[in-house]
Amino acid sequence: MARQDVLVEAALDDGAPRGSAAEDPYGIVIWPAGQVVAAALVQALEACTRPCNVLELGAGTGLVSIAAAMSGANVLATDYRDEPFELLKASATRTAERLGRVEPLPLNCALFDVTNEGSALPDLGSSSPLFVCAADLLYMKSTAIALASRCVEALQMPAIRAVLVGDLGRPGRAAFLAELQRLGVMAERAHFESVLGWGSPSPRNTLISSRDVGESVAVGLMILTPADLRLSVRSDELKTGLRSCTRAGGTGGRGRRAAPGPVRGYNIRRSSAVSS
Repeated sequence: MARQDVLVEAALDDGAPRGSAAEDPYGIVIWPAGQVVAAALVQALEACTRPCNVLELGAGTGLVSIAAAMSGANVLATDYRDEPFELLKASATRTAERLGRVEPLPLNCALFDVTNEGSALPDLGSSSPLFVCAADLLYMKSTAIALASRCVEALQMPAIRAVLVGDLGRPGRAAFLAELQRLGVMAERAHFESVLGWGSPSPRNTLISSRDVGESVAVGLMILTPADLRLSVRSDELKTGLRSCTRAGGTGGRGRRAAPGPVRGYNIRRSSAVSS
């Protein structure tokens, strides 16, 4: 744990070199929220009847992305700096080898900063069902507000099936929930349900997990679908889509945008939740 402590404490020190591992240790640590989001995502992917796309925001070591790729999804793992990708790719390679896979996992990496308002969410380039995921990103109010905006952006994408967010109760949670509601997510859907995550087999820095060794961690899990947006927000998106189709040559046939279907076959909110 000594190495973790050094990195975490250095991350809080303004004197850490810009862009160094000491400035940002978050992308080189496996966080409890990642395990919960990964488990929920795999269950959702198994319920799909055709191949899916997965976009992970703030992927870090990529536990969620690797689990999705192992489930057969086409995955794009994103982060705002390159360093986590080295660990992610190495882990993906070892995982594939350990399981005897000849072909590499269907997993790509790309730089993407959720706080950059000038950039839209990456386009995975197909009409396959899309899942967007984020685990443990609510450390700061500014990042939390930006992530809320990205969630609503994702919910308005034509192929979206669900947005999954995991959080350990970080300082930005309240701002994240408030921004979701401001942007059109129904109040009754803008909340986290408590789900039991793994118990660490070795000591962890308290910023990573405040639980003792072996003790399960309660992680907040949120699963949003397009139906969780207020009707006015969905109507505005539909009008925008119809206008786009009209400009492209009519709204019939291939020009019509199909409404995203419900996420079927899993009920993480109820079956995996524990008392908050």
